[in-house]
Amino acid sequence: YQSNARSNGISVTARTEAIRGFCETIESLGYTPMIYASTSWLNNNLDMSKLSKYKVWVAQYYDRVTYNGSYEVWQYTSKGRVDGINGNVDMNYWYNK
Repeated sequence: YQSNARSNGISVTARTEAIRGFCETIESLGYTPMIYASTSWLNNNLDMSKLSKYKVWVAQYYDRVTYNGSYEVWQYTSKGRVDGINGNVDMNYWYNK
């Protein structure tokens, strides 16, 4: 989310259709699309019932995921540490479904 983004003013329906069109294009090129968003965005800014065929990567920095939809990946922090990398890194759980 960016406070001055051009996409802030579009409807949930228009945003959902744009994402679906993008995912269809990626799929037509032989790749597997995935929707990455925060729980709030998934719940409030998209119509996930129209995007249910796509995998979801949910970002929620909490002790559990509160998003009720299906998801493949949970990004649980942006303050992880990894040997050999200076500074913070995102940490994720990938559920091999």
